Formats: sequence, C-alpha cells, structure tokens
Amino acid sequence: ENMGMAFLTLFRIATGDNWAGIMLDTMRKPPECDDSWHCETNCCSNPGLGVTFLVSYVILAQFIMLNVVV
Repeated sequence: ENMGMAFLTLFRIATGDNWAGIMLDTMRKPPECDDSWHCETNCCSNPGLGVTFLVSYVILAQFIMLNVVV
C-alpha cells in the first residue's frame, strides 16, 4: 500500500536495526494473525519465504555496504 514505508523498512533491515524483530513478525501463524484470503490488516505470511528473503537480503545488503565503505 505504501511504497515509502516499504523502502524505509528495507533500509532499516539493511542497516541492521532490529531486522530480527521484523523477521519474527513474518513468522507469525494463526491464531496470532488473520489467515483469511481477504485479509487487510494483521495478515499471516509464509514463514519459510520470509526467513529466506530476510536472511538473504541482510547478507547481500551488508556485503554491499562493506564494499562501499572499503
């Protein structure tokens, strides 16, 4: 819904600011979240896909930032 917030979240993950907390949010399962097809808030996600994306994104982003600094 909000592209600006998505970019800020990706920047926050790339800088290492509580990315593990964001990863835990992607691993929620019912009844902690709404798993209905028409969900708009507090939706569930695929835990395996979320962990895979976030870990690979953090490794790639840290590698790029390390190359920018050096």
